[in-house]
Amino acid sequence: MESTHYVCTGSCHGVSDDAAATCQAPDCSNNGQPLTACTCTDGQHTMQGDDASAPAEADTSESGEMTS
Repeated sequence: MESTHYVCTGSCHGVSDDAAATCQAPDCSNNGQPLTACTCTDGQHTMQGDDASAPAEADTSESGEMTS
């Protein structure tokens, strides 16, 4: 990933390319909340203030959990 993408900071750690997306995972602690912009290039989504243990990228394009 080399462009801005949007990450759920809740328990699902979903990813979307849509800036207007909200978390759509029913069992996520951030369900319905806006996603956070991320510009990482390594897929780790370590945003300022996060520790190095950020989760690996969740592929929501196949699961369909993230929608706008």
